[in-house]
Amino acid sequence: VVLAMSWDRADIAESEIFSAISESQLRELNMNRLFIKALMYQQKGFIELFMDYGVSAVNVLNRERMERLYLKFITQGTQQSERLLARLIQTRDNMESCKCSGGAQKPHKFSMSCGIEEKEILLLIGRIIKTLTNDVLDNIYTEAYLTDNPSADPTKDLYPPRKRDGSRKFNLQDLFIWAILCHNMELAVLFWKNGKNQISTALIGRLLLQHMAEDADSNDEMELKSVFEADSQRFEELALGVLAKCYERNRDITKAVLIRELPMWNSQTPLAIAEGSQCLDFMHHSSVQDLLTMIWMGGMVTNTATWRIITCLFLPFLTPFLIFKTHRKFNYMHIHEWCKQERSKLNQSTVSLDNQEKARLINVLEDVQVVDKSAVNTREYLETIMVDEVVESLEVSLKTRQQMRMESLYQKRQGFMNLSFLSCLQLFFMSPLVKCILNCLSTLMFLSMLSYIVLVELGQRCDPSKPLHWTEWFIFMWVLQFMAEEVRQFSHFRSLTTKLNGMSYWDKFDLLLCSLFITCVVMRLFFPRLCDWVQCVYAVTLALFFLRFMQFYYVHHTLGPKVLMIIEMFSDVVFFVAILVVIMLAFGVASLSLRDESQKLSGAMIKNMITIPYWQMYGELSLEDIEKEVDNNSVRYVVTLIMLGIYMLGTNVLLLNLLIAMFGNTFDRMQTSSFKYWSYIRHDFIKEYYYRPWLPPPVIFIIHIMRLSQLVYYKVLRRHCCKAEPRPRKSDDFAMRLDLTYHLRLQAFEKQVTDSYMKEFCVLHPHPEQE
Repeated sequence: VVLAMSWDRADIAESEIFSAISESQLRELNMNRLFIKALMYQQKGFIELFMDYGVSAVNVLNRERMERLYLKFITQGTQQSERLLARLIQTRDNMESCKCSGGAQKPHKFSMSCGIEEKEILLLIGRIIKTLTNDVLDNIYTEAYLTDNPSADPTKDLYPPRKRDGSRKFNLQDLFIWAILCHNMELAVLFWKNGKNQISTALIGRLLLQHMAEDADSNDEMELKSVFEADSQRFEELALGVLAKCYERNRDITKAVLIRELPMWNSQTPLAIAEGSQCLDFMHHSSVQDLLTMIWMGGMVTNTATWRIITCLFLPFLTPFLIFKTHRKFNYMHIHEWCKQERSKLNQSTVSLDNQEKARLINVLEDVQVVDKSAVNTREYLETIMVDEVVESLEVSLKTRQQMRMESLYQKRQGFMNLSFLSCLQLFFMSPLVKCILNCLSTLMFLSMLSYIVLVELGQRCDPSKPLHWTEWFIFMWVLQFMAEEVRQFSHFRSLTTKLNGMSYWDKFDLLLCSLFITCVVMRLFFPRLCDWVQCVYAVTLALFFLRFMQFYYVHHTLGPKVLMIIEMFSDVVFFVAILVVIMLAFGVASLSLRDESQKLSGAMIKNMITIPYWQMYGELSLEDIEKEVDNNSVRYVVTLIMLGIYMLGTNVLLLNLLIAMFGNTFDRMQTSSFKYWSYIRHDFIKEYYYRPWLPPPVIFIIHIMRLSQLVYYKVLRRHCCKAEPRPRKSDDFAMRLDLTYHLRLQAFEKQVTDSYMKEFCVLHPHPEQE
């Protein structure tokens, strides 16, 4: 085997060696040591061969071996290894302290070639991953997660993964990150295929490669950038393929897969990872959009007519007549009989398994033993149960199946037959759709009142001796609540970097609005004599508040993409203005010098250099003024007219048609993918209104006071006075927290679907580089 590895001939080892020896000889062969050697030299064929014959990465890997894998790679001298080494050195220099604690630990070796201590490598890699993902993954390799903890319970603590003795467990996901940073795509796909949580892992790979492409672009490495972008697109296609296969097999379980929190990936959900990495094709998939539609409607059925919702909004006593689909106690007697039938499937047949089928289920059954330490031996269990039956039994918990079954039974019944009146009201007013309608009506009321103040009250009460009208104080309080809600939304992000990177166009627009309104309040209260300035700032703020109303168009499938096109066209306007300013100044300065040669430098002259050519571009030529200022028989008059003609030809014919062509190009480009962009933006919009309080301004302060009281109680009084644990974070429609048993069953479902997808993928793409 060692000789075959030196030749890198995995095919010979499989056909001539492994197929000719018995199981007892196979057990005597130290494949763990050979597996580590294959990892060191990145021999994909042997790594796959050893994994097929039952080598488990969990049993082989530890911290020291993972550090040696990275150390081996950064000393190879390749382009990617030098890039990773440079990033390691830069990260080490930026860290305040990267020393590992504990003087009783086994001493580590040093890499004399790069000057990086071996025991720091994983900590530095963790910081690199945090930087590449914009703080999305900040818990992969930290000192607390790498240190052994014998008191940790592996059945309760989902992350970091630990063995029974409390030592840190390294699995195929750690090797996947190593392969991505080494840019070995064949190994990355192999570890992805044989690992867990394939959808989210593929999205993480896309996120890492996408930021590596951005780094290559910043270093002017365009060829390497195109390679990284192609590889990131490949992982997005893999994630999308597995998602489509899951959706084809079971739509309800797929929704649970999308929103379950993943401890390995910083408790992020696959949906949140896809949104953070801007996977447009993934967000556009029917499974994601169906999930968002279900969340958008709240407890109501997705095909509920809009006129019924608006009617119930003004007549709340009619809400029980809407059709709801959840929140009903199940018939446990019927479920009990159904559960017995599900359990009986495990005892229907006994079939022996070959080695490859055993290797396929090793990781799943080891996880079962972690959950239940009294479970039977893994290999004995493998001998008595079929592969498909084991995977099917681990697909989803009985509780989840029970909910899906009873949900379909009550889906077509009316709400008043299943729910109380208060439950109907709660489901109705807590739905994001109703919250959006209430906030839309509230915004219209706010715009009407602010328009009245700017048009009527502001001009009449500009006298400092007159007090502020009650409508102005009301508007002040209204905007103050609006700012409090924006601060609450901003506080949901994990870190300041994530907050700044997560700001959308509308978040920045809201920040501008808040700044302008604060300026309005300060000038109105402390500088009342500056009436003209106060009215100007108020007028600009009112205009921007009207423009902000277009945010409500996002939810519409026709208006939403059009708003996105308008926002995208603003970048074309910026480039057009950059060209136009140069031409305007060239003509404005030259023509003004010929029209009046006796003028002095003043503000009016500077204004005319800009305003005259700007309005002439739209047809305001002012030929009478030119004739008055310049003698008709002079050379200056002729040159001025010639310059004006050339200017009009260049601006009206050339530049404006160029702008129209740029708009047309943007429209064609956005038209093909506008619905994908809208699907991506729709997630943020629905998520915003899902977490928004159900009361709209100006009564939203009631919810803010209640939440602030709860925050003070749980984080101050209860923790310090009562010595109790803080309130745990609950599951919701965007993040479902599962215990280990349910989490493993969803993993098994995703793994089985991935195996089925990869078989079809290999049939369609038989070449080794596309496997």
